[in-house]
Amino acid sequence: MLLKEYNIYKIGITVDAAIKLLKEKNIFSDEIANYINSARLIRNRIGHRYKQLKIETLVNFLEENIEVRNSLFEFVKSFLK
Repeated sequence: MLLKEYNIYKIGITVDAAIKLLKEKNIFSDEIANYINSARLIRNRIGHRYKQLKIETLVNFLEENIEVRNSLFEFVKSFLK
């Protein structure tokens, strides 16, 4: 959806490429792009069971990124207004 909002959608674009494109266009800050990419990799590990993720790793990731996550939430909320 975000790619369409900024008129940069491409058919078949990967999530990784989309994150990079949004970062290049200065839509995402480096912090938000890195957070989303890391969260995506954690989700893949949980969902596809590549490796069992230690709960401590997940908790640490969430605790260390509170400000970035809140910034991302505010960014998303701005589209809902």
